[in-house]
Amino acid sequence: MDFILDLSFDSRDTDIEELLQARLFLTATSGSSSVEINGTTTVSAFFYSAHDRAEAIRELSDIEQLEMTIVDRDRVDWLEMYEQSLEPILIGQRFVVAPDAKLIAENDERLRIIVPQEQAFGTGSH
Repeated sequence: MDFILDLSFDSRDTDIEELLQARLFLTATSGSSSVEINGTTTVSAFFYSAHDRAEAIRELSDIEQLEMTIVDRDRVDWLEMYEQSLEPILIGQRFVVAPDAKLIAENDERLRIIVPQEQAFGTGSH
């Protein structure tokens, strides 16, 4: 489960944003993201537990003009979703490049170049 606290305020009030970011730093947040839509900035702060989020709410409750919304959602395994989208890359008539040999059809006669996904190389799709 993802435990999220959405914190919304008027985008023109840069003092609130500065204060909010400084105070979030002192909480047990695992990270945050922000978006501005139609003059409203929303900072989504992520927490490992509902307890950590509740503590953050108490810490931030004195900031005026800050709207807080609790969001619970099922955790998404983004890495697994990404890996499901991987496909081999055909190069000319003779080669196929893939991060894993399992992605290449067994009856494919092309010369295989397997470039395992690693931090330094990424997917190899470039």
